[in-house]
Amino acid sequence: MRFISEKNGFVFGNDGASRIFYTTDEGAHWQMQTLPQFVHDCQVFEGDLLCSAEEPRSGLLILTLHPK
Repeated sequence: MRFISEKNGFVFGNDGASRIFYTTDEGAHWQMQTLPQFVHDCQVFEGDLLCSAEEPRSGLLILTLHPK
């Protein structure tokens, strides 16, 4: 689990489908969204979340997530 600001945090789940669980209220409530690829690692860059992910053809894909 990582928080990228006081209010915005995330955690990934890979249980047959790749999912991101995120909060925008310090963890009081969590939302879930299914992702198109399995995520390996993420870094925060200028308020966005840049994640490396599996891509079936080329082997690597960068996903950019924009927290609200």
